[in-house]
Amino acid sequence: EYLLYVSFFYLGDYQKCLTTLLGFKRKYQKSKYLKYIDYWQGNALFYLGRREQALELLKSQIAGYPDELYFLKYSLLLEGIIYEELKQGEEAIEVYRQLLQLISDSAVTENLMPEVLYRLGGVELELNHFFKSRSIFSRLLFDYPESSFSSNALFFLAESYYFLEDFQAAQERYERALRSFPEHPYGDTIIFRLSRLLARSGRLEDALRYLEKLRSSFPASSHLQEVEKLRGEIYFDLRDYNRAAIAYRKAIPVAMDKDELQALNYNLAMAAYQAGLKEEAVEHFTISAAGEEKKTKESALFNLGVALADLKRNSEAIESLKGFIETFPASLHLQEALTLLGNLYSLGGSAAQAEEVFTRLISYYPDSPEKYEYYYKRGSSRLAQNNTIKALKDFQILIKDLPNSERSRESLYNVGYIYS
Repeated sequence: EYLLYVSFFYLGDYQKCLTTLLGFKRKYQKSKYLKYIDYWQGNALFYLGRREQALELLKSQIAGYPDELYFLKYSLLLEGIIYEELKQGEEAIEVYRQLLQLISDSAVTENLMPEVLYRLGGVELELNHFFKSRSIFSRLLFDYPESSFSSNALFFLAESYYFLEDFQAAQERYERALRSFPEHPYGDTIIFRLSRLLARSGRLEDALRYLEKLRSSFPASSHLQEVEKLRGEIYFDLRDYNRAAIAYRKAIPVAMDKDELQALNYNLAMAAYQAGLKEEAVEHFTISAAGEEKKTKESALFNLGVALADLKRNSEAIESLKGFIETFPASLHLQEALTLLGNLYSLGGSAAQAEEVFTRLISYYPDSPEKYEYYYKRGSSRLAQNNTIKALKDFQILIKDLPNSERSRESLYNVGYIYS
C-alpha cells in the first residue's frame, strides 16, 4: 500500500498521493514506513502549491528522522527551494549550507552537490552577495565541469563578475558561455551584456553588431526594450547624433518607469541639440526638467536655458536660468549659468540685473580665469547706468592687471569716454 500511494506522486496525482497517505497514517500507526510519510506529503503539497504546509511537514521529517539520510537530504533541498520561492533568501542560504555540510560528510550523496552549489550561488547572487556567488559558481565549475548545471553556472559566474564591476573577467566568461553553449538559455542576456561591455571598452561598432544579433536571434527577448537606449548611447559616443536621436525616440515609448523616461528625454534632447534640432531639444529638455530625479532635472534645466539662448528666445532662457540658479545653487554648472544669464541681461538692456549677476560671479569665483571678463562686463553694465565712478574702478582693474590685453585697450577707451 505504501508503494502504491507513493506511485501516485510519480504519476503526478499529488492530491491522491496526499489523501491516501493520510489514510495510511491512520490505518498503520506502527508501520515502519511512517518515518517517510511526512516527506512524501510535504513533496505533494509543494507541487499542489501549498508551500507553507509543505514546509511544516518537511521540517517534521528533518527533525523527526535525522538518521534517514536519503529523505533528510531531499527534505532539506526542498525546504531550501520553498524558502527561495517565498523570497526568504537568508533562510534558504542557511538550509543549503546545512545540506552542503551533510553532503560533504557523506560520500554516498555526491550526486546532489552540483545542484546545491548551484542553488546556493543563485540565492547569494539574488541577494547581491556577489563575492560569495562568484566563489560558489567557480567551485561548481571547477569541481563538476560536466554537470548539467555548468552552462548556467558559467553565466551566473559572469554575472557575479559583472556586478562586481570586474568587466574584463565578466566579458571573458560571457564569451566562453556563448562559444561553449550556442543554445544557452540565457543567450539573449549574454549578448546584451556583451554589447554593453564592448561599448564600455570603446568597441562601439562591435557593440552595435551584437545588438543586431540580439534583435535577429531573439525577437522575443525582454532586453529588446533596452536595445534602442543602448544603441542611442553608442551612436552618441560615435558622434552620430541623428541616429542617436532616432534610437532614443524609439526607446521612449517602452520606458519602464518615470525616472528612466526622464533620463531618456534628456538623452534625446542632448542628441537632438548636437544634431542641430534645437526646437526638438527644447521640447525634451522641458519634459526632462519637469521630472523628479534631481541630477537629471539639474542638467536638463541648465541645458534648456542654453538651448533657448541659442534659439534667441532670450526671455524664456532668462526665466529658465533663473529657475536653475534658484533650485540648484550649489551646482557645478552655476558659474556657466550665471555667466550666460549676465550676458542675456546685457543683450536685453537690463544693465542693473547684469551688474548684479557679474558682481555675484566676481564674489563667488575670485580666482577664476574669467574674473577679468566679469570685471569688464560689470563695468560696462555700470557705464550703461551712468554709474561712472564704479565703472571706472572696474575698468582700471583691467588696465592695471592686464596692461597689454584687448580688454585693457577697450577699458582705456571707456575710461577716456567717461572723462570726456
